[in-house]
Amino acid sequence: MGCDVNMLLGEDLPVLQLVQPRMVRTEKHTTEPIISGDVNTQGSILCFLDAEHRLLVHTNTRPGELKHIGSMCLDGCPMNVCFVDDFRLLCGHSSGMVVEENLSQHTRDEYACHRSSVRCMRTKTRSMFFSGDREGKAVGWDTRTKAPAYVLAGEMPCARSAGKSVTSIAFNVLYDFLVYTSESPGGIVSCWDLRYTERGQVRRVKNNVCDRLILDMRHDVSGLLALAEDHQVLELSDQGVMRSRTAVSGKLRSFQGTLALFKHLRLAAAAASSSLVLVDLETRETSSFEIRSVNGILPTGGECFVAYGSDGHRRPPPSAASYELLQVADEINTQLGLLEKQEGYERFVAEQKMQRTLDLLERYRLAAGAMQTAPQSESERAHLRGLKALLNSRHARMMLRYNNITKRQSERAACDTRRRESFSSMEPEQMQSQVLSEEQDQRSDALRKRMHAQMNELGQMVADISLHVSLQGEEIKRIDDLVGSSEGLIKDSFFELHRAWERISGRRRRMIKFFSAWIALALLFWYFRR
Repeated sequence: MGCDVNMLLGEDLPVLQLVQPRMVRTEKHTTEPIISGDVNTQGSILCFLDAEHRLLVHTNTRPGELKHIGSMCLDGCPMNVCFVDDFRLLCGHSSGMVVEENLSQHTRDEYACHRSSVRCMRTKTRSMFFSGDREGKAVGWDTRTKAPAYVLAGEMPCARSAGKSVTSIAFNVLYDFLVYTSESPGGIVSCWDLRYTERGQVRRVKNNVCDRLILDMRHDVSGLLALAEDHQVLELSDQGVMRSRTAVSGKLRSFQGTLALFKHLRLAAAAASSSLVLVDLETRETSSFEIRSVNGILPTGGECFVAYGSDGHRRPPPSAASYELLQVADEINTQLGLLEKQEGYERFVAEQKMQRTLDLLERYRLAAGAMQTAPQSESERAHLRGLKALLNSRHARMMLRYNNITKRQSERAACDTRRRESFSSMEPEQMQSQVLSEEQDQRSDALRKRMHAQMNELGQMVADISLHVSLQGEEIKRIDDLVGSSEGLIKDSFFELHRAWERISGRRRRMIKFFSAWIALALLFWYFRR
């Protein structure tokens, strides 16, 4: 979703709310308004992005329980977040950059294709996601190659869609090659077939003109559901709007509204402003809740989901300087990002950009000082103090980045000056000898590096051999232990056999004596009888 200046400066106090079909419970408070959020594929980790560009990480180990485990500050000006898998998180920036943050390995990758602010993102598979910008361009990215796989852009069917912006992206759950995008102005919902491309762009196969702004879309087995700005949940067909159902009352702003589908319960949830509606897709029954201001919904499994936004406590309305601050801050972040990444600018171009950035910083400082609001209560005074501290902190961070860039450029300029002076003070023969000596030094350095690498390889080989010998020694020791235990067993067996043989021998002698006595008695009896 997009970031409005009211979200940046904080129209309401932020809050996380745990919502169930018959209950709404406030679960967690944060320090800044939440502008975007997403849940990973397993539903165990929830990440929220606040207006201070901090990433708040929560776990959902058991349904109905959220636990805050930490937060991290993101560089640049992120506008929305989206999970690719369980630990890879995408951040769409106002400069058009999409940054992938790996929460487990603490690494980051960048995707650069958009020229304007990234408005929405949605994950298709673990290896592909789509992003849309404020110029009406949607791109499908391959996370393995970090390059665009599909480009969804082209001539729109009506002239009034000039300056269009992609507001939401959805995927067909039955046919994985169909992608839906909604654009504003005009309320155009387009269907794209990924199997066919024309001049490097995906072919558009269908268009629906809803004549209303679409805030969010989800596709289910029953069709395409869309949340419109005129408090309607729309069911779209190939010919246009098939049927609609009232979701909330009142006009919605472009950043306040989202739609969530629950796969197993066949339940759709739509939220905006201070109302939330649950729609049963099978029985068409609708139930509504009056909850605090909502910017988005995240399913967390079962019948429970999280509504994030603000708690309805009003803050002072932003002045005209607030809008100027947002525009100036975006432009400053863009200029600083270009200066940090592109160090090969010509000197006069770099000086122009540095002067432009310095003027913008001064303009930001003056605009921040021009924000004069008469607080009416203690809460408004506290908010004003926090707002001034926030603006000063942002200005200090931007000045720090500017000073670091200035320092690096000064160091490069001084190095170039010293090199030119060293060459200008030399005679041609000295310059040639200097060049030869530098080449010799370079060759020596390369030779030393190769020798060092070979020595490292030899050391690794020796370490592997010693490890192998140690393992063989352990094997031999284990064999010796087995042989020793076998000798003990053999001795015990021999002792048992010897005892058994002695018992058998003694019993045999007794039996011989017994039978001999009876035989002698029989002979004696026979002799006397005869």
